[in-house]
Amino acid sequence: LPPTGLPRRHLFFREEMADGVINQDAGPLLGVTNRVDWYEYKARLMKFLGMNTFSRDLLEFGHNQGWDSGPYGGNNWVYQSRYPSLWGDTLTMLERYDLNVLPYYEYAGSRGGSSSLGYQRRPKPLTRTDDAYTHISWSEDARADLTDPDTLTDFKKMLDLTVVSYAAKKKFAGVWLRPRVSELPIGFGDATLARFATEANGGVAVTRAQLQADSALLQRYYEWWMLRRRAFIDSVTDYLRSKGVGSDVVTLFT
Repeated sequence: LPPTGLPRRHLFFREEMADGVINQDAGPLLGVTNRVDWYEYKARLMKFLGMNTFSRDLLEFGHNQGWDSGPYGGNNWVYQSRYPSLWGDTLTMLERYDLNVLPYYEYAGSRGGSSSLGYQRRPKPLTRTDDAYTHISWSEDARADLTDPDTLTDFKKMLDLTVVSYAAKKKFAGVWLRPRVSELPIGFGDATLARFATEANGGVAVTRAQLQADSALLQRYYEWWMLRRRAFIDSVTDYLRSKGVGSDVVTLFT
């Protein structure tokens, strides 16, 4: 073990859509009988390689990847996973291994029924009229606005169900926010423009047309939005610490 008191590096990995081997009930492609074994094999490999932090996607393109959304509304809020106990069962298994935990989220707002935030698509692009940020339309059916207080409330519910409620089981290094390009985009919806006017433009209202025409104003808007994003990230960290997850937990944003 390294000497106490020195900074520690968290060494972890992520995999690209690598759970197809367990995302079925039967058939030749099912890799293990017990799905948790799939993650135990990864834990053993990490220990062999000297890695110290277990990371796993809990949202893939915003979709639930094995945790129970029931306490906050189930399918009406976040469509339930086919295996809602998988994350909790994995953490129980990890109690046998000296590994920190760093779950990651490709967060796009909640994806579910009438109570979901992501499908409201509150961020709006600045110049396009087709309500799109990219040409990859299938990845843009949900998105969230980091300046919107409802977004932080929404994500805190996910933290409650995937981190806070398990804090006694494992040592969490923190959480990792890894949104796709159009899931947490810079937004120019009417409500977002109003927040900018109140917070950074002396109360003077702005329009999308004005932002398009005035590069200095647009730059100030970008700077305001980036500060609000930093505040969102800090708020996630503060929330986890306030809930007793750990005084040294962090929030990564990539």
